[in-house]
Amino acid sequence: MPTGRGATGRPPASFERVLPSSWAPRAPTTPDVTDDITGHRRSADDVAPAGSPAVAWLLALTAVVHAVLAVAGLLPGGPGAATAAADAVLAAVLIVAVLVAVLPPTPIATPVVQSYGTAVAVVAAGAVSGLRAATSGEPFAGGDVVLAVLVAVTLPSTGLFLAAAGGAELAWLVAQLVGLGTGSLRPTGVQWVMLVVLALAPAAAAAMLRHGHQQLAVELAEARRTAGQQAVTDALTGVTNRRGLELMALPMIEHARRQGEAAHCLFIDLDGFRTVNESLGRESGDEVLTSVCEAVLASVRATDVVARWAGDQFVVVGPGTGTSPLEMERRVRGHLVEFPPVPPEVWDGRVSIGSATLVPWDEGNVDSLLRRAEEDMQLRRSLRRQSRSRSVGVPPPPPDPAPTVDRRTPKPHPPLT
Repeated sequence: MPTGRGATGRPPASFERVLPSSWAPRAPTTPDVTDDITGHRRSADDVAPAGSPAVAWLLALTAVVHAVLAVAGLLPGGPGAATAAADAVLAAVLIVAVLVAVLPPTPIATPVVQSYGTAVAVVAAGAVSGLRAATSGEPFAGGDVVLAVLVAVTLPSTGLFLAAAGGAELAWLVAQLVGLGTGSLRPTGVQWVMLVVLALAPAAAAAMLRHGHQQLAVELAEARRTAGQQAVTDALTGVTNRRGLELMALPMIEHARRQGEAAHCLFIDLDGFRTVNESLGRESGDEVLTSVCEAVLASVRATDVVARWAGDQFVVVGPGTGTSPLEMERRVRGHLVEFPPVPPEVWDGRVSIGSATLVPWDEGNVDSLLRRAEEDMQLRRSLRRQSRSRSVGVPPPPPDPAPTVDRRTPKPHPPLT
C-alpha cells in the first residue's frame, strides 16, 4: 500500500526544510576546524594536531636524542666539537619548543609561533643530521633525520608539513653532498643505495602517516557532527526531536519579536493511534507516524519547524500566525487518505490539532506557547467528540412503566355467616 515515503523510511527530498541558519540547532563542533596559522576554516585535507600532547612528546624525544649525540660528539672518535655544538644548540631549541607546547598560550608563545618554530626546528634537525654524517664520514650517522620528519607530521596544516618535511630532507641531502664534495664522506655501492632509501623512505612514510592521521581526524569530526545531529533529530521520522525544538524555538521567537511579528504553534495529536498498535503491531504504528510526519511536512511552510514532541504528538512552530487548525487538519487528512499507511477500517487518519499565537508584546515564552496550543488541541478534541455523540442520535432509554390500575367493578365479598 503506498505511503508516500522513500525506500529508506525517511521523508522524501521534497519535504526537506530550508531554515534560516540562526534557527538551526548547532551540532557540537570540534576544535580542529579552524586553522591555527591562517585562522580560516580548513578543508578535510588538513588537521590541527598542533598543541596536542603528541607534539610535545616528539619534540622532547628529538631533544633527548640530539643532547645524547652532542655528548657523543665530544668523545674520542666522534664527529667533533662543531657537530657536538650544533647538536647541543638544537637540543636547547627543541626544549624551548617543548615548553611552548605544554605551557598555556601567551601573547608571545601563540599557536602560530609554536607551529612555525616547530617547522624551523625540523629543518634544523635535518641539517644537523646531515652535517654529523658528513663530518664523521659515516653515511648513516645522520639517520635521526627520520625522527625530524616524524615531528613534521604533527604540524597544523598540509602546506607547513610539506615545507618542514621537505626542508629537513633537503637540508640533510645538501649536507651529505657537501661531505661528498669535500671527500669526508665516501660511501660504498651498498651505502649509496641505503642513502637513497634513507632520503626517500622517511618522506614517504611521513606522507602516509599524515594521510592516515587526516582520514582519522575527518572521520572523528564527521562522527561528532553525526552524533550532534542525532541528538536533535528523531530517529524514526527524521524531523527535529523535543530537544532540537527547544533549541530552535527560542531563537525563532526572539527573531520574530525583533521583527515585530508573531510566532505560532500547532499541537498535533493522533486520534485512535493506540488501536493501530493493538491491531497491527508497532511496525504499522511506525508507518503511521512517518506518514503523519510527511503529511505535516507537506502542509507547512518552509520557515516552519516540525518536531516530534512525544509518542504520537507533533509540534509545528513558525513565524507569523500560521495555518488554522481546521485547515491543517484538512491538509493532513487529505494526504493520509491519498497515501493511507494502514487500512482505513483500522485507522481513518483523523488527527486533533490545536493552535496558539505569541504576539510581540506578549511576555510568554516557548513553554507557555506549547502549553496553550496543547490545551486548545484538547478542547477541540473534546468538543468534536461531544458533537459527534449528538449527531449519532442515540435514543434515550425508555422510561420505567407506570403501575397499572384495575378499573373493573370489584366482586362483592361473600356475606359473613
